[in-house]
Amino acid sequence: MMASKKGSTGGMRAPLRGKKKKAGIARYVAALVGLVVIVVAVVLITSSGSKQPAKSKSKTSEVKSKKSSKKRIKPKGKKATKLEKQKRREEKAKARRERRRSRSKRTKRTSKGGYSRKAQSASHTVQMILVDGSGQRYAVVDNRRLKTGDHVGGRRIVQVGSDDVKVEYHGKTYSVRVGQQLY
Repeated sequence: MMASKKGSTGGMRAPLRGKKKKAGIARYVAALVGLVVIVVAVVLITSSGSKQPAKSKSKTSEVKSKKSSKKRIKPKGKKATKLEKQKRREEKAKARRERRRSRSKRTKRTSKGGYSRKAQSASHTVQMILVDGSGQRYAVVDNRRLKTGDHVGGRRIVQVGSDDVKVEYHGKTYSVRVGQQLY
């Protein structure tokens, strides 16, 4: 047999150096990631206590922030919900009353299903009686000077007396004194 040449190690292999380098790089990467995590955590913890609200850039957001600056303090618990419900009910009732007031000026439904507008009765008031130089009398009604035969609000002036005016309305004649409204 032939004698083989064996190295001085006597058949044992030496570990490869490349594997040690790869394990060393992984350690550095892990240490670097850990350090970054710690730095981010410290920054977040220190900055969370000193947060200030961002300044608004537009005027509309300033107006909104002024309106919302009045914060309502809401009571807590079951009493809070009862109080809130009562407050809402009162606001709804107030809104209903406002709507009813505004409705009275609008048209209303008739019994036949149509619409009718409330008759707007103008208050034609006899304010005074004037006499000119020739002796003719005039009745002043709603700042208008009327003589016998003139019409106002569907009424005809029949006669102007010294202290009253005779008015014809729907075929009937009425006597109206100064300060009174026309029929």
